[in-house]
Amino acid sequence: MWRPKLKPSDPLKPRPGSAAEGKAPHGDPAPGSPARAAVNAAPPTVRFGLRAKFSLFMAGFTAVLVGLMAALVMRHESRLLERELRSRAQLVGHYLAENSRDALLIPDDLNLKLALDSFVASLSKEEDVLFANVLNHQNEIVVPMSEEGAAKRYVEPPGVQARASAGVAEVEVARWGRIYLVAAPVAEGGKTIGSVRVGFSREKIRKAIRESLAVLGAILAVLLVFGLVAATSLGRLLSTPIIRISQTLEKVGRGDLNVRVSQKGRDELGQLALTVNTMIQGLQEKELMRDAFGSYVAHEVADEILKKKNKLLGENVEITVLFSDIRNFTPLSESMDAPRLVGLLNRYFTRMVEVIHAHGGIVDKFIGDAIMAIYGAPLPKPDHAERAVQTAVDMIAALKELNAHLNGDGLPTLRIGVGIATGPVVAGSIGSQDRMQYTVIGDDVILAWRLQDLTKALKAQILISSRTKALISAGFATRLHPAQSVKGKKAATDVYEILPEGEGAAVTPTPEVEPVISPDDSPSRTVSESGARSEYEKAKSRLAEWQKRLPNPMADPTFAKSVALLREAKDLYLRKDYGACVEASRQVTQNFRADSGAN
Repeated sequence: MWRPKLKPSDPLKPRPGSAAEGKAPHGDPAPGSPARAAVNAAPPTVRFGLRAKFSLFMAGFTAVLVGLMAALVMRHESRLLERELRSRAQLVGHYLAENSRDALLIPDDLNLKLALDSFVASLSKEEDVLFANVLNHQNEIVVPMSEEGAAKRYVEPPGVQARASAGVAEVEVARWGRIYLVAAPVAEGGKTIGSVRVGFSREKIRKAIRESLAVLGAILAVLLVFGLVAATSLGRLLSTPIIRISQTLEKVGRGDLNVRVSQKGRDELGQLALTVNTMIQGLQEKELMRDAFGSYVAHEVADEILKKKNKLLGENVEITVLFSDIRNFTPLSESMDAPRLVGLLNRYFTRMVEVIHAHGGIVDKFIGDAIMAIYGAPLPKPDHAERAVQTAVDMIAALKELNAHLNGDGLPTLRIGVGIATGPVVAGSIGSQDRMQYTVIGDDVILAWRLQDLTKALKAQILISSRTKALISAGFATRLHPAQSVKGKKAATDVYEILPEGEGAAVTPTPEVEPVISPDDSPSRTVSESGARSEYEKAKSRLAEWQKRLPNPMADPTFAKSVALLREAKDLYLRKDYGACVEASRQVTQNFRADSGAN
């Protein structure tokens, strides 16, 4: 038997949440699936908490702040010390130059030299004075005098002579490192008769810097301790409610909707806790409603029902009803003990429900060993009849596979009969105030049950009503049985059998109206249902052939337009506007021929 090709825009495929997608029938991840493993996985362990992060941040911030302050203070203090030392060096150099004039003017006067030498010696004993030299005009050291009594020539440090000719220069000396070198000329009557050189140590500055570092280090340590204590306290104050909220949400993630966040206050954290509690309350209420529907519909269908609360009171809608029943179940149940029987039924129901859900059906109820499923409510589905028939065909195929497993386990082979009817029903929640059930009632519900029962007498697996036959595609092979008397119906009812794959169809021919469409492509007379269906199926097959020929069909504007026309033709057929259906179908066929001729 040929099965209709599923359209991308309206697939008859396993729904999200079906077993075919690794999920349990009501949307929860199936046992052993990756989704279930993700749900059951333990939450990640917090290795570095918010409190620790906040404390470290505050400590780091304090350290950086104190470090910047220390750098600024030390830089300022160092500049002050340098300025002070330079000023003193200049003053000492100028004073020494003034006191050296007489000794340089009268070089042979030993008393002047001894007095000057004594002055220089006392000056050199100062803490920050490294040396003091008086030079004559030949750049020889006159004071201090050498032990040999001969003058020694003064040698300037490399690269310093020009800079140190007058004033204070910072120079590098191998013996002392970086020092301040003071150069001051000795003049008389506008003529230079000599000069002085005084070296000043920078140790005073370095010592002051070390002392400042020690003080600032102590201040930094105190501030760090204080900052850590304050940050830890503040972090605990902030993180405790957040941790409490996180733990509550973790429990919610595990399915516990009875928890609440015990956080009071009017600040942002209190508002966050209130928002979380409100969210949990909403989830709890929604879950209660989902549970109310979850026993007979998938969760996504329950969500749709919850969106349409006003329609739960009842609505008139055309749907398709499917009944299936196990053949000879009574003697079968009498021959098995209760545990084996319940296990057998559960395996059978599980597989059949998977097939029903895969085609968008809803299990309305289980009646003993029978299943009642509906298509087209509460979620509208224009192709509900075709979905139901395809479900029945797949149920027969799935039962064959299931029987192979059952036989392997020593269980008996099961056979079923399926009855399908389409028509108007009343859909809504029916029951008592304490217990409600979403279901459908109407003549065609009874008809579907009667057709299921007729499968025994007609030795058929699947029987459908004439209305169902009118709505399904010609791809299903059918056989029209003689009109049957159905309990509750005054007139005999046409009954069609869905034939197993490979069997030919013995369909009673329906007379066609000639011509179906007048030459000007407009309906000139009444068009038969079979004529409209024939044109629609022809257009559908042409479109499928066209699709295979194009590398990117929807990029072709004519093909895309033809897809829209075919959908319109189907809608027109369902509304029984057969003439307009023929027009739309023929337009698709003409587009196909035009494209074939162009290529």
